[in-house]
Amino acid sequence: GDLARVLNDIILLMRRQAELQGVCLEIVPGELPVFRFDPEKIKQALINIIKNALEALDSGGTLKITTSHKDDNVTISIHDNGPGIKQQDLPLIFEPFFTRKGAGTGLGLSITQRIIEEHHGSITVESSSEAGTTFSIMLPAGHRDTVINTQNAIRLSTLSWS
Repeated sequence: GDLARVLNDIILLMRRQAELQGVCLEIVPGELPVFRFDPEKIKQALINIIKNALEALDSGGTLKITTSHKDDNVTISIHDNGPGIKQQDLPLIFEPFFTRKGAGTGLGLSITQRIIEEHHGSITVESSSEAGTTFSIMLPAGHRDTVINTQNAIRLSTLSWS
């Protein structure tokens, strides 16, 4: 897949909301290989993070997406200069149904983590009230002949064996 194209699609999708909130969306693209991943799933995962960041930046700010490639891994970093996530909440943000938002379901980051893990990747978060929040996603790009089919993984996990 072409990660740069996925990111461009996301920016087109989210740009208007960012502009309305006075948020500067910035992309710092690195040189990326073409590698196998499910573009729709990765798009969903990234949109979940970006939507949360935009909600945190309700009175303006900067949302910066950086990509890089090193040692058969692609890293996507999403940083906002918002108020940060409370330290006591950090261990809970990937838990299903955890939310501090009145209207949220608490499933966005749980789904995001699952998508990244289905791609044999990892997601980490660093946050402070001074520096904002950074989500870092690492995806393996070295096994280009390994087909990642998350549809089957999800289907298999929902089968019940009786």
